Amino acid sequence: MRKMKINLVLPGAGNCGGVRVAFEYMNALVEKGHDVVCYVPASGAYIGWKKILFPRAMIRLVYSSDWRGKWFDRRFELKFPFAICNKAVRDADITIATSWLTSYWVNRLSSAKGKKVYFIQGFETWETEKINQKVIESYRLPFDAKISVGTALHDRLIQEAGCESVVICNGVEECFLKSTGNEKSKENITIGFPYREPKVKNCDMGMRVLLKLKEKYPSIELLSFGFKKPQVWDERIRFVENPSREALVDLYGQMDIFYVPSIYEGWGLPAMEAMAQACCVVAGNSGVIQEIGRDKENCVILDDPGNERETLDKLSELICDPAQIYAIGKKAREVVSGMTSRMSAERFEDVLRQTIY
Repeated sequence: MRKMKINLVLPGAGNCGGVRVAFEYMNALVEKGHDVVCYVPASGAYIGWKKILFPRAMIRLVYSSDWRGKWFDRRFELKFPFAICNKAVRDADITIATSWLTSYWVNRLSSAKGKKVYFIQGFETWETEKINQKVIESYRLPFDAKISVGTALHDRLIQEAGCESVVICNGVEECFLKSTGNEKSKENITIGFPYREPKVKNCDMGMRVLLKLKEKYPSIELLSFGFKKPQVWDERIRFVENPSREALVDLYGQMDIFYVPSIYEGWGLPAMEAMAQACCVVAGNSGVIQEIGRDKENCVILDDPGNERETLDKLSELICDPAQIYAIGKKAREVVSGMTSRMSAERFEDVLRQTIY
């Protein structure tokens, strides 16, 4: 079967869920024998949109291994041209955009760069009204194929942008599906949550909720992780900085409840990873939760993740009923065990082939 020459265009190579998913797909394509090159503009994500981040972007590239993509075990080449243009990007069979910003860059490339695919991992309207309009317009650009990561996102793209897409749900890496061993039940309940800086992740409220729970139930343990520990941090919450995949599996194994405070998730890999390790996930109804979640069956769904009172009440209910925690976690693992990243990557490859032929 003919091997494809594939370009991937990202706004940045920092450690986050969206970049990880794209990198995982590219690694899988390389394993299949395809020729993959990833491009990230050295001038910064906003080149051409008035807000030029050139100095800061260059400093990040020089001093941060994270921003150079070294946090990930890549099997493909990663290039940092000054900007995404015909001169900087090689000719290929397919060029893939991965965000609303990159969609405009890829759309301007010549036909020699191959068929154009828009990989949409979230409805990115969380900025100013002017930028949000640009986001919606990006979904209407004339790409040869558009891939979305869930049916809820697919439906929203149709309703709000008139944009059709092929749905490929993200899968969970096999390392998170290793046996959890014995029942998690233990004397002290541990609640974990992912710390991420964007406002849409709602982590400030999430921390307030957890600390109030700690005051109410002193025996509970609180655990968080993220790429970098914030300078200001309440030490009542144990923080693990930039854990490896192996360490992350172990962290999920320590958690009984995994709380996701986000207002919105395009998919939400951490929630899926936690479910794979039989955690009881508490989260809003977006992303993976909207795709496979069943309230009080395989997760606990927050009607309004920005409502502190609701979140406190639902977490308190779980703390007072450990049997419910473990029953939900067990069911969650059963549900996600059939959604592996390998299966998703094979579907991704099929869609790229169909786009060419």
